[in-house]
Amino acid sequence: KYLLNISHEFQKNYTSNSAIWWFTRDTFISQILNKALRTQNIELIFLLRFFIHDIEQQLKQDLCLTPIRVYRFELLSNKELELLKNSIGQFISINNFLLTKLNRELALSSSKISLNNNNNNDFQSVLFEITGESNLDKIKPFSYITLQKFFHNNNEEEILFMLGSIFQIKNIYQNENNLWIIEMILSSRTNSYLKSIFKNYINDNNENDDEIDLLSFGCILQKMNKLDEAKKYYSRLLNELSEEDERIPYCLLNLGNIEFIQNNYHLSLEWLLKSLDISLRTLKSNDILFARIYYSMGHVYNQKNDIKLALESYDKAIIIWKQSIDDYYLNIAECMNNIGIIYKNENNYLLALECFKKTLIILEKYVSNDDFDISKTHCNIASTYRQLGQYDLALEHYNLSFKILQKCYSLNHPNIAKALGNIGIVHALKGERQKALLCYEKAAEIYRHTLPPTHINNIKIEQLIRNLSSPHRKLSFGPIETR
Repeated sequence: KYLLNISHEFQKNYTSNSAIWWFTRDTFISQILNKALRTQNIELIFLLRFFIHDIEQQLKQDLCLTPIRVYRFELLSNKELELLKNSIGQFISINNFLLTKLNRELALSSSKISLNNNNNNDFQSVLFEITGESNLDKIKPFSYITLQKFFHNNNEEEILFMLGSIFQIKNIYQNENNLWIIEMILSSRTNSYLKSIFKNYINDNNENDDEIDLLSFGCILQKMNKLDEAKKYYSRLLNELSEEDERIPYCLLNLGNIEFIQNNYHLSLEWLLKSLDISLRTLKSNDILFARIYYSMGHVYNQKNDIKLALESYDKAIIIWKQSIDDYYLNIAECMNNIGIIYKNENNYLLALECFKKTLIILEKYVSNDDFDISKTHCNIASTYRQLGQYDLALEHYNLSFKILQKCYSLNHPNIAKALGNIGIVHALKGERQKALLCYEKAAEIYRHTLPPTHINNIKIEQLIRNLSSPHRKLSFGPIETR
């Protein structure tokens, strides 16, 4: 009877301005939403999209205007904690609403209750310490909700972060009370390290931020790597839309991208060509959608080893991006990088080097100096110089790449080991055996602790160490590249 009364109350009294009030009230609506988000129940999340949207709009109406430091206590499994410890320096996207407290002691007070009830050694007590600023571009909204929530106490100020908020893990350590502290910083979607994550995410395809429709929902499924379910939603959308609907070419584009990810290159190209055909008949020639279609076609043609059409497609994408009044410099840089990789794979090292250098010029102008993509570009330049036999220049760029990687990853991450291996190879090619051996042994130590013994990188690094006693044997250890 109680649930029935609550249901009637919700139907009668719910308004978009009361979404947070209902979310913080311990009723079926918040319980269902939290469980759906936790278990990634796609059908249920879609049915509750109005509620998610209303919460987001309320958060946008009362954004925090000053820098914040907030706290949240959690019990995490040993597996979850270990995963986070291995992700220091990296970015995580929260797939739920995150409720935090401004008062550290109040956040810790809930830990005492949890600790008294926790006799399981499989779980660890964790305090998240989160800092953030509201002036970052393209962040999910966060807001004070003290007066909007169901139980409000002016002495217990709370901030709610929108689901999908992105944080960078800065540090993890255990204090003198055996409490694990996880320091995180709110991050922007414009960080270029994240752009691949959001390439097909919600608002890239839907200019209307106020509506989560099937197209946007399919994009969310792509982000979650639920590709078959995303295809189902796109197919449903194609059946529901009229032939004149402007979302159809976007839908076809995303179907093409999914088939590409699933290695169905012929079918991927079919969808992309259909999207292109409709766009040519309905859109202006400089519409930015054409750039996205040509960019995806470049990927497909490259995988089909049709190098000529791949290069033509990438070039067309770059031309359209350059004509746009908006800033698509990072898209141009990524496209230029892909062209460089094609030339490099075709052993056309001078043209590859030209493309990589153009990529680097763009990135150094528009992103921070310690950006992950700058590291990858230095690595590609270094690899190309290595192929050209210009070892000093190769070593210079490998070291520049490595310096940035150390800021992006924990020091025991496999990509750190891979960078050390690349540096070691150049030292070996220069005849600097001791320097090479030092790099190899550092890389091997990381691989032994992070990868299984049978992993190809473990096998290669051990082979490189053995090769130092046979300097005339061919050395090979692949560089980090963007494809």
